[in-house]
Amino acid sequence: MGPWLYVVLLGACIMLYARLKPGGETARTAGIGEIEQTLEQFALELEEDNRLIMEAATGMRSKLEAEIMKLAGRLDALEKQMHVYAQALSAMQSARQGKAAAHVDGERTELQPEPADMKSRYPEIFQYYEQGKSIEYIAKKTGMNKGEVELIIHLSKQEEQFRAQR
Repeated sequence: MGPWLYVVLLGACIMLYARLKPGGETARTAGIGEIEQTLEQFALELEEDNRLIMEAATGMRSKLEAEIMKLAGRLDALEKQMHVYAQALSAMQSARQGKAAAHVDGERTELQPEPADMKSRYPEIFQYYEQGKSIEYIAKKTGMNKGEVELIIHLSKQEEQFRAQR
């Protein structure tokens, strides 16, 4: 018998021993069970993470919706305020045109002094505006709300249009 025959016989004996050895099959099934348990635990962790992400997204959505509603309310209030200011400006402009005067002892005196224009009342705002600064920048520098700054600039433009029409 040659040496290669001894190697083949030894290999066959080892394979037979591994087959007949108790626990060989159970080791494989135990390994498969551990893998299944690990995969199941991983799936549970993924489900929990997904649930937490969904809760966070829902919370953020409700916060954003509340913020949008708050900002919409502020926008409505500013639009109403701007409308009131526009009406007041129109009233002032029509009063300027009508200039009611009263006669006291033969002298003519005005009942209402002439209001100053917007640019002279808010020179700092118009200085920044003419420099090309943004509404946000002007609001921060003057300590006013953006809506107020926009309203003042808008009313000034209306004043200029009114003067141009005269």
